[in-house]
Amino acid sequence: MVEVLLSMSFDNSIKLNIKCDSANSPLTSKEIVDVLPIHGRGIKRGNKIVLPSSKTIHVKPEGRISRFNPGDVSINPSNGYISIHLEETENSSRENKIGELEGDLAVLNDLRMTSNISIEVAK
Repeated sequence: MVEVLLSMSFDNSIKLNIKCDSANSPLTSKEIVDVLPIHGRGIKRGNKIVLPSSKTIHVKPEGRISRFNPGDVSINPSNGYISIHLEETENSSRENKIGELEGDLAVLNDLRMTSNISIEVAK
């Protein structure tokens, strides 16, 4: 599987790359890439940022996990919401891991409760 690198921007000012976990979730990675670009309004909820997508994303449960590390990016197969985990997290539900944010996650601490978020293929 070819490594996929995505770019995630927050309020058009903060940019971080997502290194996709294509080995554990190849179909999820492919579906995400196929629907790009994704735009939406992310909402800070406790220890994560949740992004209801502007597009319908259909993924089946694949390589699902419930324990996440800071910087992990996942998608909930039941609703297509993408989550950016800011702290070590144990979810009550299992999600497909998309990949991991690369870079300094501390820049996300200053985001407002809601932020415009875009995801596209990194250039």
